[in-house]
Amino acid sequence: MISVDGVTLMYPQPIMSDIEFDSDGSLILGFVDRTGHVGGRNNRSTDPNDGNLYNAHSGGDLLRACKVNGAYVLEGSAGCPFNVANNQGPGGGEYYFNDAFDPGPPGGLVHNETALGSVAVLPGSGEVAANHFDAVRHVPEGQDDPEPRNGGVRFHNSVDGALNRSYEVYPDSDNVVGTFAKAAGLGDLELVCDAAPIEVGNYVWLDSDGDGIQDPGEAPLVGVTVELVDGAGQVMATATTDAAGQYYFSSATGTSTASAIYNVTGLVLNTTGFQVRIPLNQTVLASLEPTLTNAGGISSNDNKLDLNDSDGVSDGTYSAVLFSTGAAGENNHNFDFGFVNNVPGIDIEKLTNGNQADGANDPDVPEIAPGDPVTWTYIVTNDGTTAVARTLITVTDNIVGDLMVAGVVQPNVTFANEPDTTLDPTDTWTFTVVSTAPDLTDPAQTGGMVIVDGCNPTQQPTPGARATYANIATVTIPGDSDSDPSHFCNPRPGI
Repeated sequence: MISVDGVTLMYPQPIMSDIEFDSDGSLILGFVDRTGHVGGRNNRSTDPNDGNLYNAHSGGDLLRACKVNGAYVLEGSAGCPFNVANNQGPGGGEYYFNDAFDPGPPGGLVHNETALGSVAVLPGSGEVAANHFDAVRHVPEGQDDPEPRNGGVRFHNSVDGALNRSYEVYPDSDNVVGTFAKAAGLGDLELVCDAAPIEVGNYVWLDSDGDGIQDPGEAPLVGVTVELVDGAGQVMATATTDAAGQYYFSSATGTSTASAIYNVTGLVLNTTGFQVRIPLNQTVLASLEPTLTNAGGISSNDNKLDLNDSDGVSDGTYSAVLFSTGAAGENNHNFDFGFVNNVPGIDIEKLTNGNQADGANDPDVPEIAPGDPVTWTYIVTNDGTTAVARTLITVTDNIVGDLMVAGVVQPNVTFANEPDTTLDPTDTWTFTVVSTAPDLTDPAQTGGMVIVDGCNPTQQPTPGARATYANIATVTIPGDSDSDPSHFCNPRPGI
């Protein structure tokens, strides 16, 4: 059909193009006019001899089928009344009656059906969004709208059919060439949610057995400060672990608590260089230190595989997990930190010519002739759970004197582990001092020494005790110390 002006094309060919369900189960049906897809604004004819410019006017519709007692009833029927009796729909009225456009003064071209066939429903919103041509009026009702040939979205009230609001997507085609005016210039309408937020966390615990694995019965650590740091090293947010030892950082909108921090806008998708870290100088960790890292054998921090070990890597100032964010909604709650009790422990063993000789009458007490060399070996072992800095270690001998003072090795002492700056748990250091054995029966040679009766393993009067050299080695660190004796004697006269 061509209108009286000869260039306006109107020939409704309805297609049911969209179906949505309202919150009560009712159907909302969108109908598009096929004519709106075969024409546009100022289109040429297929006849090369026709110089006219033709304009297609669409005529879609928006209908409701109410769900009544488990069945569907079309609007205008019993159980699904229309809202306005305008003689434009089933039964003489329309439920969604604002699918129309009146350009203004009497005599203008009124469009009773402007729907373009696409609908969308946000559950719970109480309204239906639908695409329309002439979607927005730019002047009050009754005035001539100078820009009627626009396209956009109208939001219809799902209860009374009222027009809640409308938005323009493309303007009047006479202002922007290439848009579709009153034809079908808009396609399907879909609701797009914001990208799902991301969240990271979540657990700090006391690793009682020091194996680096979260075991049943191991307690959470409460009140630990945890920082979220960006790639530039700036602290983005700070959380404090709760009674369950948990902490969270989230980009979601929400109300933060001490342990769960929301609205972290800088926690963005698909970005590298983030850190979750724990400052090690906080009071709650004063007697603790980080446990073994990645004891479970997985260091990827994968949120499906790296589940129950400690992920923090310590540099002495922080225990930190370096991570990258993933796609929308890709949370990672496996950034866990274990701590062990910081128990200092130190042990020393002194050997004389390779023998323990702890007791003056022990069978391994060596006989060393006067003038022969005697070698004392001192083996220091860290038997605690925390590394000890070299500068905190002092090793002495009550006869020989100082071997190491505050980490400094003294003259005439050989230190086998010279490059070491820390003594780690289970590691050992070895010191050696070489001297000459004195005549233990000559007071002139034993001044300042400790001489005891010994070298009598059977503890019997015969062959009897002999003068025995005795001294004690001691190692000291903050919080612990240990001592160990060793002995030797001269051979019996005439032997």
